[in-house]
Amino acid sequence: MNLEGFYNYINDIPIINTTEVFGLHPNAEITYYNNAAKDIWLNLLLMKSSDASGGNGMSSDDYIV
Repeated sequence: MNLEGFYNYINDIPIINTTEVFGLHPNAEITYYNNAAKDIWLNLLLMKSSDASGGNGMSSDDYIV
Protein backbone atom coordinates (compact mmCIF):
# COMPACT_ATOMS: atom_id res chain seq x y z
CA MET A 1 0.00 0.00 0.00
CA ASN A 2 1.34 3.42 -0.85
CA LEU A 3 1.15 6.64 1.18
CA GLU A 4 -2.09 7.77 -0.44
CA GLY A 5 -3.67 4.41 0.43
CA PHE A 6 -2.75 4.90 4.09
CA TYR A 7 -4.28 8.39 4.07
CA ASN A 8 -7.49 7.03 2.56
CA TYR A 9 -7.64 4.20 5.10
CA ILE A 10 -7.15 6.56 8.04
CA ASN A 11 -9.76 9.01 6.71
CA ASP A 12 -12.31 6.17 6.41
CA ILE A 13 -12.07 5.27 10.11
CA PRO A 14 -15.12 6.67 11.95
CA ILE A 15 -14.33 9.34 14.53
CA ILE A 16 -17.16 8.41 16.88
CA ASN A 17 -17.36 4.72 17.72
CA THR A 18 -20.65 3.25 18.84
CA THR A 19 -20.98 0.39 21.28
CA GLU A 20 -21.71 -1.96 18.39
CA VAL A 21 -18.13 -1.52 17.18
CA PHE A 22 -16.96 -3.17 20.40
CA GLY A 23 -19.60 -5.90 20.25
CA LEU A 24 -21.79 -4.38 22.96
CA HIS A 25 -25.54 -3.88 23.05
CA PRO A 26 -26.71 -0.31 22.24
CA ASN A 27 -28.17 -0.05 25.75
CA ALA A 28 -24.62 -0.23 27.13
CA GLU A 29 -24.07 3.35 26.00
CA ILE A 30 -27.28 4.49 27.69
CA THR A 31 -26.23 2.77 30.92
CA TYR A 32 -22.79 4.37 30.73
CA TYR A 33 -24.23 7.89 30.36
CA ASN A 34 -26.75 7.30 33.16
CA ASN A 35 -24.00 6.16 35.50
CA ALA A 36 -21.77 9.09 34.53
CA ALA A 37 -24.57 11.57 35.27
CA LYS A 38 -25.23 9.94 38.66
CA ASP A 39 -21.52 10.14 39.52
CA ILE A 40 -21.38 13.83 38.61
CA TRP A 41 -24.35 14.65 40.84
CA LEU A 42 -22.99 12.52 43.68
CA ASN A 43 -19.64 14.30 43.51
CA LEU A 44 -21.36 17.69 43.49
CA LEU A 45 -23.33 16.74 46.57
CA LEU A 46 -20.19 15.48 48.30
CA MET A 47 -18.45 18.80 47.63
CA LYS A 48 -21.34 20.62 49.30
CA SER A 49 -20.49 20.04 52.93
CA SER A 50 -22.70 21.57 55.60
CA ASP A 51 -20.25 21.63 58.53
CA ALA A 52 -17.59 24.24 57.70
CA SER A 53 -17.17 27.01 55.17
CA GLY A 54 -13.38 27.15 55.31
CA GLY A 55 -13.15 30.28 57.43
CA ASN A 56 -13.35 32.75 54.56
CA GLY A 57 -16.91 33.90 55.20
CA MET A 58 -18.38 32.13 52.17
CA SER A 59 -20.87 29.33 52.52
CA SER A 60 -20.51 26.12 50.58
CA ASP A 61 -23.51 27.14 48.46
CA ASP A 62 -21.47 30.06 47.11
CA TYR A 63 -18.93 27.65 45.60
CA ILE A 64 -21.48 25.56 43.68
CA VAL A 65 -22.97 27.81 41.06
